[in-house]
Amino acid sequence: MFILLPETSAIYPAWEALVTRHAVSGKPSHDARLVAAMQVHRLTAILTFDKAGFSRFPGAQVVHPADVRDE
Repeated sequence: MFILLPETSAIYPAWEALVTRHAVSGKPSHDARLVAAMQVHRLTAILTFDKAGFSRFPGAQVVHPADVRDE
């Protein structure tokens, strides 16, 4: 089951705080935005092939698709 989470006004300030705190610029700022949305919606894990892109953000657990089993 998938749930689409809403875009909220709380995401932008969380994103701004992350890019400032971690000195993020350019393409990695998109990863920071996803982490900001995760924080706002109280999510702790993200499913992605790009483990390195999220490693700078403490509290963001990265799950590689190969590590997910269909049971």
